[in-house]
Amino acid sequence: MKKLVTVFGIVALLAIIGFSMVSCDDSSNSSSRNPFEGTWSGYDPDYDRVRVEVTSSTWTMTWPSYSGAEFGTYTYSGNTAILKDYYGETFGSASVSKNTLTLTVTGWGVFILSK
Repeated sequence: MKKLVTVFGIVALLAIIGFSMVSCDDSSNSSSRNPFEGTWSGYDPDYDRVRVEVTSSTWTMTWPSYSGAEFGTYTYSGNTAILKDYYGETFGSASVSKNTLTLTVTGWGVFILSK
């Protein structure tokens, strides 16, 4: 009888652990995860250090050695995005592949950034 209670206890414990693991949110493996969100850094076409912070709907570009910033909103589909500035005008486009963001800014050129 003691062995039966022990076995039952182990099975119950494993079931609890199994169900708790199923309920964990692993959004990093979700296909609906926004690939643009995060902080990206690298250099602009003039080789100045640049940082781009992207939330679920906004972006902000700053240069550590300069004051001021560019910012706006964006929309994305898959791994490509269209960035709008604070006036709602097209600022550029972006694509992401793994940890590399390629940002093409109208009139400025191409920025290659990484997480």
